[in-house]
Amino acid sequence: MGMKHCGKTTLGRLLADRRGEAFIDLDGFAEDIAARQRGRPAGVREIYRDGGKDAFQALEAEALRKIAADFPQGKAALVLALGGGTIENPSGLAALEGRGLFVFLDQDEDVLFARIASSGLPPFLQAPDPKAAFHALYEKRVFLYRKKADLTVDMRDKSPQAALEHLAARRELRRGG
Repeated sequence: MGMKHCGKTTLGRLLADRRGEAFIDLDGFAEDIAARQRGRPAGVREIYRDGGKDAFQALEAEALRKIAADFPQGKAALVLALGGGTIENPSGLAALEGRGLFVFLDQDEDVLFARIASSGLPPFLQAPDPKAAFHALYEKRVFLYRKKADLTVDMRDKSPQAALEHLAARRELRRGG
């Protein structure tokens, strides 16, 4: 878990490959559900823009319940990249309780804002001062991530491969331990 563009999908895929486990990006999974419901493809930004935060969080919670059902605890291993805002979705997080470790990928605020801005500001940052809106969101979410995290990976100045090696060395992520 972590802010948008912190490396969740990249590192999640690398970790899943290293461990021989399944990988799911929650945003992509939710997009698939939305596409089936709408009868056409729909991206996260469109879903959020069309339905707002509440509708998006309901979809996200539905996706998390489905993932939890598809990967019963103790039966199949999974690396799951949460959406940046999942930390603010209590009903979605409830589907994951007691089901694994929460890893927070911590990245510098300015680096994240630059990455986000380079791909176009998402609907939740459409404000007169997007940088200030992002700062407030960053402060709020980082507090929540730190509170929820079983472990934190400082992504500052780390390549995805270096972050993978750091994670792979963590006792908490070793099989059977």
